[in-house]
Amino acid sequence: MSKKYYEKNGIAIIIPESYTPSNTDCDICGYAFRHQEDVIEHENHGCCIDCSLQFMQPNREKWKNGWRPSKEEVEKVIFNNINGENND
Repeated sequence: MSKKYYEKNGIAIIIPESYTPSNTDCDICGYAFRHQEDVIEHENHGCCIDCSLQFMQPNREKWKNGWRPSKEEVEKVIFNNINGENND
């Protein structure tokens, strides 16, 4: 197995070639995961728990077929909820 080897300021970092970093941001809203539920939901559905509740769960069949909300819809729903605004 090959490895990448880096040394900086006396610290050696060895990274196996097969290493792939975990995703730490939601693919839908782009926010960083805040807790384990976000990680689990991302592994199962490709989004954080907030996006799952707002978009995936109400549109489960469309989601399975590849549908994703538009950037504008995400901004309207997720970002307004975070700012405490009403979507109506």
